[in-house]
Amino acid sequence: MSILIDDDDPLVLYNSPGGWAKHGKGSVEFDGTTHASGTHGDTATLAFEGTSISVYGTLAPSLGQSRMNFSVDGVEAGSYIGPQVPAASHNLLFWTSPVYPQGSHQLVVTIDQDVPLTAVNPLNRTFFLDYFVYTTTSAAGKTVLIDDNDRSVTYSDSDNWQSSDDSDDSDSCLERTKHTTKSAGSWVAVPFNGTQISLIGAPGQKGFKASVSIDGSPAGQISQPQNKNQLFNSAVLSPGPHTINVTFLGGNPMAVDYFLATSGSDALIPAANSSQAAGTPASGKRAVLWDSHYAESRLSSHRCYRRRSRRGPRFPAPATFRADDVETEDKTCEPTSLRIPSDVRLHA
Repeated sequence: MSILIDDDDPLVLYNSPGGWAKHGKGSVEFDGTTHASGTHGDTATLAFEGTSISVYGTLAPSLGQSRMNFSVDGVEAGSYIGPQVPAASHNLLFWTSPVYPQGSHQLVVTIDQDVPLTAVNPLNRTFFLDYFVYTTTSAAGKTVLIDDNDRSVTYSDSDNWQSSDDSDDSDSCLERTKHTTKSAGSWVAVPFNGTQISLIGAPGQKGFKASVSIDGSPAGQISQPQNKNQLFNSAVLSPGPHTINVTFLGGNPMAVDYFLATSGSDALIPAANSSQAAGTPASGKRAVLWDSHYAESRLSSHRCYRRRSRRGPRFPAPATFRADDVETEDKTCEPTSLRIPSDVRLHA
């Protein structure tokens, strides 16, 4: 699962005194805020409980010599040299960490050198930290990010949805991705575990109509953003697995950017198979165990995690495991005790 942390979150600690300053550019940057410093040695520190972490931000016009360094748990883990660009680029992936064992880790971002293109960069800063995304195998009590490119997201027909991935067209979208449709009847379904979910669209949308259902029951209509780029925010739901289905009804094109789900007490237990939301019956009786980047099976005497790529081909449905058929190839497995939530019924 992915957890999104804004640059202005109190969890992010900026060294003081230092050259950090708060900035922001409306709807093209997450929550309208960024932090930037041009001072050599300035640091931003974030402690997280997970397996890996990515850093996103805005790259301002520069001469191609500005550099940031990254360390995790006190060990140098990489760097980013901003390319020479004539204009600002937003929602750029600066760096992604290696994969670490699930646990407590500490990321430190350090400004090495900053050489902005001063003629067109009045703020004299190159790197503007916008948000962090870390992966974890347990997100109980946290808000889970489900990007439009996440493998748990199912689209009705690839011919009716256009994917914009790391292009100028998606510069203002989280992680520079979005899915757009102009075909009436097209739908997107997302399983989640929690008590509430919201849908965020690409900036500047209006003049379209869509309907929303949760667990097969009508949940609302969409015709324009409700708050900034938020297209829909559900009522508070009972804790547990759910599926949201958004169906485009017509009008101007609708672009899906990402979903945010308030996770339940056990975020490892999945929502119902998204194929059910589209009217396709589930095959057999299975406990569907999913998350955005890892699938964990607790149905045998082993705990297994399978790494998933954010950019890989999308599975049409969440990963499923039978109690007597748990694959272990390409997974990291370790013995564990059997622990099945009371609301999940297992069938061999």
